[in-house]
Amino acid sequence: MPPGTKGVFSGTVLSSRVDTTRSSRGSPMQQPFHRNYLVRAIIAGTAGSAIEFYDFVLSANAAILIFPRVFFPHSDPLAGTLISFSTYSAGFISRPIGAAFFGHFGDRLGRKSTLVATLLLMGAVSVGIGLLPGYAQIGIWGGILLTGLRLLQGFAIGGEWGGTILLPIEWAPPNRRGFIGAWPHLGFPSGLLTSNAALIITSAVVGPVAFADWGWRIPFLLGGVLILFGFYVRLGVLETPPFTVMLEERRIVRQPVVEVFRRNWREVVLGALALQPVLVCFYLWATFALSYGTRTLKLDQTFMLTTTLSAAAVALVGVITFGALSDRVGYRRTYMTGLVVYGLIAFPYYWLFDSRQPALVVMASVAALVTFALLYGPLAAFVSSLYSGQVRYTGVSLSYHLAAALGGGAAPVVAGALLAATKGTAAIAAYVVLSALVALAATRLLRDRSGLDHRVDYDVQLRSTPDLAPAPARPPYRNGTAPAPVPSAPPALPLALPPAELPAPLPPGERRTLRRQTPRPPVEEPTRQLPANLRRGPRP
Repeated sequence: MPPGTKGVFSGTVLSSRVDTTRSSRGSPMQQPFHRNYLVRAIIAGTAGSAIEFYDFVLSANAAILIFPRVFFPHSDPLAGTLISFSTYSAGFISRPIGAAFFGHFGDRLGRKSTLVATLLLMGAVSVGIGLLPGYAQIGIWGGILLTGLRLLQGFAIGGEWGGTILLPIEWAPPNRRGFIGAWPHLGFPSGLLTSNAALIITSAVVGPVAFADWGWRIPFLLGGVLILFGFYVRLGVLETPPFTVMLEERRIVRQPVVEVFRRNWREVVLGALALQPVLVCFYLWATFALSYGTRTLKLDQTFMLTTTLSAAAVALVGVITFGALSDRVGYRRTYMTGLVVYGLIAFPYYWLFDSRQPALVVMASVAALVTFALLYGPLAAFVSSLYSGQVRYTGVSLSYHLAAALGGGAAPVVAGALLAATKGTAAIAAYVVLSALVALAATRLLRDRSGLDHRVDYDVQLRSTPDLAPAPARPPYRNGTAPAPVPSAPPALPLALPPAELPAPLPPGERRTLRRQTPRPPVEEPTRQLPANLRRGPRP
């Protein structure tokens, strides 16, 4: 334990050394709080998230610009894009599986160790894509292997997101979850920014012909090298205090996936429906927009990449700003405001984009990614507040990645099919509005538990907070009698007496005299002989 420091955040009950609440057994649940630990958790979550989403967004961009020519060269441009997007969607299909798998270990073994495993798997996949032979070398097997690598990539991302947000949030005070939880979310826009920058710089250095031939592999290999930096950063962070307390009190559940569906199936389903616009928004307006702008509107590829890069830079600031704002306004209220804006700008976005005027296209891209930031900023604090600590890793991962499968994976394919069928963007805008309406209804049905302390089991808090507790069961009860009321937890005891009540220290001379007069316990002299009852007789 490092030396005690005063509380960093105002309004948070922090002692000079620990923050004390009560566990479900009534014993003090000590939360070691130190600013350095919190900063390390934020850096580990943000850096690792940025590197992993660099790899993931790079694959999404390559699915538009590179993969159709390299792995599916004998199809027309639109069909090649749809096939490539289907391969790209494979990563979203495996996300919920990875969420359940890594969520189990995140709630059983800890947040930190699970995040290290997902990071290494992402690095291996990135290097594999960078070294994968194309159609010219191994034929259709290149596309098949690419699909398999995308499945592994989605599997790793499925376990990444939940741990990335929980690592800093569980180190954070309750009143700053929005601001602190927004930092790992910089990984998405910064991944978009750095992946686009890597494509632009590599294309400019090696030339367009060499880039299409072999230069596109360089950003993927670079992503594998960056994973080593993220691995080093994450090894230096400690496990979160709430999980450490659960380990000490032996309250780890045996099967988190079964337990989360038993306790919180409603939150898992409604959370997935509520979060899907975040993925639809990003992958339509930051990824599919590249394909639509370059192939349909015939805009310059470098211009589209630069526009998306500029909008992502604005979104970086917006994510932190809206995350901090949600601490004051409320997590659910801020998120619902983002849903309303998301639905309202759907048609204006495509009107501006279809004008083909560079200034209006830039304006549309910036507005789209600022809306994404308004949704993404409070998201971590909002979704993590839905689940108690015993199943939180599994719960948040399943909600988010089921939403990714419903929204992010399907959105580019649906948009491409609607564009091919209608030859216009009105149907795509209507699809965005429908996504917003479904999410608004689901968010409205979710219980707002942001007033609960995420460091203490929700069951304990709900007993003493009747207005946040679920409705009581009606008789007849299972055993025929009403359950006995559960006593509320006793108040927390002070860790130390106030300074005024402490006795005055003795002078040095009196302390030495007191030590000399205090009798010392007898010291047993060591012996090599066994006790009499253990001896077998005289030695020969």
